[in-house]
Amino acid sequence: MDLTGLLDMDYFWWVFIKMVGFGIIFVVIAVAIASAGHLLEVIINAFRRMSK
Repeated sequence: MDLTGLLDMDYFWWVFIKMVGFGIIFVVIAVAIASAGHLLEVIINAFRRMSK
């Protein structure tokens, strides 16, 4: 049973790379939001310590 003609590997890799690239954008955005939130928390805690 030969399935090489059924699934074109060039097309498969093209779709795979597109999906991975799309996923990486979301990962980068999530990391940026998380790091910005952490930085904000550090700044707020520093101001709280200074005001005591």
